[in-house]
Amino acid sequence: MNLRFPPSVALLTAALFSVAALAQTPTLKTPPALTSAQIKQRLAPALARLKQQQLAEVERLNLSLQPGLKALEPERAALSKALNADPRYKTYLAQAERIAKGGGTPRERADQLRALSRSNRVILDDAVRASGVNRAVFQSKIGPGAVNSDLSVRISRPASHSVAPASNLPPLTPSEIDLGAPFDFEDVDTNNGGIAYQAADGSTNPTRGRARSEVVIVGLAGGARTSAEIGKTFTVPEGFNKFEITVTVETEYSLAALGSLGASVGCAFNSILVYDLNGNDGGSADAGGECIFAPVAWFSEAEGKTTRDYKLKVSLVGSNRDFLVRASTYASSTGAGVPGYAESLARADISRIRVKFIK
Repeated sequence: MNLRFPPSVALLTAALFSVAALAQTPTLKTPPALTSAQIKQRLAPALARLKQQQLAEVERLNLSLQPGLKALEPERAALSKALNADPRYKTYLAQAERIAKGGGTPRERADQLRALSRSNRVILDDAVRASGVNRAVFQSKIGPGAVNSDLSVRISRPASHSVAPASNLPPLTPSEIDLGAPFDFEDVDTNNGGIAYQAADGSTNPTRGRARSEVVIVGLAGGARTSAEIGKTFTVPEGFNKFEITVTVETEYSLAALGSLGASVGCAFNSILVYDLNGNDGGSADAGGECIFAPVAWFSEAEGKTTRDYKLKVSLVGSNRDFLVRASTYASSTGAGVPGYAESLARADISRIRVKFIK
């Protein structure tokens, strides 16, 4: 049977559906027109807290390895003896020292040291066999981290918070918004530890959504660190008291270290963080990274690159509805003197931010 309704009933039904749809659609507002400097001023305590956490994490990792390094003194001595007995190693050290003390920027000298060490890897392999040093013994004594074939130690910081490979998100629903360039928050903080300024470098690109931190220390006993962040502000509409945010980010890190009299260390981390503009922490996600330790007088390196979605659920605290989502990069390096060096690089590129507002 075919039921037909009068036009007035059909119009009333359509109107009711339209009202229901409008009730689900948030009234979107732009955040207050604040400059990046004003946002940093409002978030100063939260930003300082993050920097302290980053520094404390690297110090904690360093301390966690000290008992293992002490326990490995017999193996380190045996390997050093085998290396020093090889005339090729003496030639390698002389070349490395010339590079470390030579001209050019730290980056140029680091590239030369990396190429020199890669081409001479057979020297280390022969010394390991001659000394009888066992990689499994290294692993059993070192404690945290994984021992590589070059006897370096890698400690990984895995990604967290509902991480998934970058996906093709479905079309926007009425309660969602997509955020993108230009990004309205950027911050760079550099501490070169008294070493040449170019040893530590942080940069941002608001148009690309990029934050990049790099530290290179060549032929010096000392450390430096830098952080760089890029972010976007948004306002949660009235009638919604929480939101789910999906941030698609390409992250990259690379590390290299050449041990000398002591252990050279490089660390690089990436993170995704959400704060309201009163400084309340809305949540964070680790976006991967590593530290690499070179406990013997040889060269080690590590790298990683991936594009992923990071998801965080945030509830509003108090009456503040203005938020900042940002990608943070952190790099630190500690060199062990001539001819040792350490370098670290962390990069994050935000390609998409989707916010789903929830009642």
